[in-house]
Amino acid sequence: IEIEVLCKRLASDFGSVVTGQGGNDMERERNFRTRALLAFVLVQQAGATIEEAVGAIVDGGGDHGIDAVHLAAGNTLWLLQSKYIDAAIGEPDLGDVHKFCTGVRDLLAQRWVRFNASLNHKKDRLTRALDDETWRVQVLLVHTGGAISDDRRNLFADLERDLNAGNPDFL
Repeated sequence: IEIEVLCKRLASDFGSVVTGQGGNDMERERNFRTRALLAFVLVQQAGATIEEAVGAIVDGGGDHGIDAVHLAAGNTLWLLQSKYIDAAIGEPDLGDVHKFCTGVRDLLAQRWVRFNASLNHKKDRLTRALDDETWRVQVLLVHTGGAISDDRRNLFADLERDLNAGNPDFL
């Protein structure tokens, strides 16, 4: 029931502004839901407008696991990965989560050549934010599955420990 309600909300809020990609209708719908889920979370959690949330989506080939990047008020950089899971059970693939964590590390190290044009379009603003020590980072894995296993949690714990070594409030 929750997935049905969520899908109706995603279609209502983002159906006219988010486009899904894929080779057939089913792939396009799943990709739409994945992208709309990103925008929904950014509106709800980061206080983004619908336009800002949609503009934050960088999902696509060469995204290095990062599906959305949003520079929010209050000097917070939001980095998100989204996985729409039809059955509402299971969890994102371990490889996808690992790729996302590696992508976060590469983005924070400003290794721009590893990212697609959509993300690189934000490069100047991201560079300014990353060079300003008042900025903080929120990293979110957004999905419609079940609980996250310890192996995936450990990847995020390692990321947090490593990146907060010099500043405990950075990530």
